[in-house]
Parts: sequence; C-alpha cells; structure tokens
Amino acid sequence: MTRVAAVWDRVSETFAVREKTFVKDDRTGSFWHGDRPGLLDVCLNNRRFDVDILPCPTISRIFDSCAELPAFVQIEL
Repeated sequence: MTRVAAVWDRVSETFAVREKTFVKDDRTGSFWHGDRPGLLDVCLNNRRFDVDILPCPTISRIFDSCAELPAFVQIEL
C-alpha cells in the first residue's frame, strides 16, 4: 500500500469511529456540534478527502449541511 493510500485508509477508519461518536452525542445537530458550523466543520469539509462517506450517514448529513452554505462552497482547496 502506498503512503497516500494508507493515509486515505486511516481517514476512512477515523470517519467510521467519529460516526459512532456523533450518533450518540446529543450536541450533534445540523453540524458537528449544534446547528451552527464551527471550526471542526471547516477542517473536515469532505471536499478535501477522497473518502467514501456513504457508510457514515450522520457525517454525510453534516457534509450536506455544509455544502448548502455559500462560505463552504467558496472554499478553495
């Protein structure tokens, strides 16, 4: 496995673990913690990752919420 592939594999594993955490966390709303975007939403903007997030419905929903905001659409990566 190449180093890049190993990194993406680790990102996928991390998202799977985070999914379980966010499902149980009462603070999870339209975004990672609540109904307003925060720094974590910016840092984990899914356009930065070539990762399949379909197995993570909560994370997928949060990414969709981010994609609806003009500020996230305008982020240049």
